[in-house]
Amino acid sequence: MDDIAQSIIELFELYPPAPATPLKVTSYHEAITITSYMWDDWGGTPVSWQYSPMGLDRGYVKRSMEGESAILEIKAALSSDLISLLASYDLRKCLVVVKETEVSAVHTDPTKVDAVYLGTIFSWSLEKEILSLSCKDNTINYYNMFPPRRYGYFCGHRFKGIICGYSGAGTTCNRTLTACQAYSNASRFGGFKHAARLMRRMALV
Repeated sequence: MDDIAQSIIELFELYPPAPATPLKVTSYHEAITITSYMWDDWGGTPVSWQYSPMGLDRGYVKRSMEGESAILEIKAALSSDLISLLASYDLRKCLVVVKETEVSAVHTDPTKVDAVYLGTIFSWSLEKEILSLSCKDNTINYYNMFPPRRYGYFCGHRFKGIICGYSGAGTTCNRTLTACQAYSNASRFGGFKHAARLMRRMALV
């Protein structure tokens, strides 16, 4: 497994209809407590939640050519208890939040957690203990609360940082895929490669 992949912890939050408790799971190999900001109060009062390990697989965020929405598909292997819990809900329109931090980060510091995705489920299925979710992003409605820096064409990684992974002789980076290709580092490009060209000037950097 790639060293960079091993250094990243992804956090998934699924908000079923109230008064149900949000489902909080992680791609990490064991339960872990992380302090971060709430999706609707980013930069406000942080919360500390324990995330349970779960077999998770998510695709790349795909933005439509019109730039109107970003689609994310997630698959999760569920326990029988979770299957019973979710069976009583229609998950359509439920909120999904994806966050990311590093294994080596201080997990009590909410500024060490990045917001990756915020969306609602528009389609879902449960087959052979595998939950499949298709989500459409909500960030167009939450720009004042949720920092969607990873939705732009430009890379959001710190140049030569642990996620960037570049350690060559280059001294500057303009955060484009072209620059990553020039540094033979395209596999770690942190922007959205398929963003429509006309939308690039709107990217948040």
